[in-house]
Amino acid sequence: MPRFARPSVRTIAVVALVLLVGGVVLGRRVADAHERGAVEDAAREAATTYVDLLATADADDLERLWSMSAAEDPAALRAAGELLAGAAGRIQVLEVGEPQAIDRPSGRGLAALEDFRAIEVRYRLDGAEEKRDLVLGRLTGRSGTEVRDWRAAPFTGALGWSRWNPTAILSDLSVSGVVQTADPVQVGSDEVPGQPLYPAVYDVQLRTDRWYASTPARVAVRAGGPVPLAPLELRPTEATERETAEQVRASFDACGKGLAIGCPARSILVDAGVDVYDGRGWWRGLVSPPKISFDGHAFTMTGGVFRFVGPDGERRVRFNGTGTAP
Repeated sequence: MPRFARPSVRTIAVVALVLLVGGVVLGRRVADAHERGAVEDAAREAATTYVDLLATADADDLERLWSMSAAEDPAALRAAGELLAGAAGRIQVLEVGEPQAIDRPSGRGLAALEDFRAIEVRYRLDGAEEKRDLVLGRLTGRSGTEVRDWRAAPFTGALGWSRWNPTAILSDLSVSGVVQTADPVQVGSDEVPGQPLYPAVYDVQLRTDRWYASTPARVAVRAGGPVPLAPLELRPTEATERETAEQVRASFDACGKGLAIGCPARSILVDAGVDVYDGRGWWRGLVSPPKISFDGHAFTMTGGVFRFVGPDGERRVRFNGTGTAP
């Protein structure tokens, strides 16, 4: 029968120490792995919360959206949230991917962040699917295991447009009813407002004070570079048409003063080959003022009637006509 030597107390102590150290190392690795998993889960939850706010946030949610963002210009991002609240259409979030570690992106607004992640976001906007990476960074000094430890780089785009239009009038861009005052930046052949826009469908319009405006158009702005804005034709506003009509009707006052220049009735009669007596007695006034429309270039008169005294006595003339605005 074989005989075994009894282990010494020293041998037992060494074995116990090895097992203890191994247990500590294993426990630390398990804890580290758990913490890494908690960090990735928190980053993904932060990304999901952020894009869900882009999809559904109303005016009461804007502060939360802003607080989750890191930006070089916080005021511009606040304004972007207000414009988002007035947007005509929002994104539909389809999928939020897994966090992927990336190098530090450029941007002064990210200076307080570290340990960056890129998370692919798939969403639908205006009937089209889009994919775009959302970049998150962990606040310096935070563990990253909670949603509040993460901030999102702006997930925004912009509009590419021109302040000049075919009528050679310097115009302003209105988005969601708000005139954009930020100085535009030239990008290729387009001007991009300094105002960022979250991905959404916006009502946009060109205006020149209260006198000219384009028909409102809906434009889908996607996260990333500027979206070209199709040409918008400036048309006279109702205020311009009223002002033009008043000036054209007022121009008939010159006829009663015996003025040949500036009297539309005299021009109408001359073009018709009708002679009138000189002096102030020929004009008998408007019987029916014309309806006047203005297309931005010329005005049109229809259905007007005036009286005058000619070689054959007093007559009435029904007239239509066109001309440039006075």
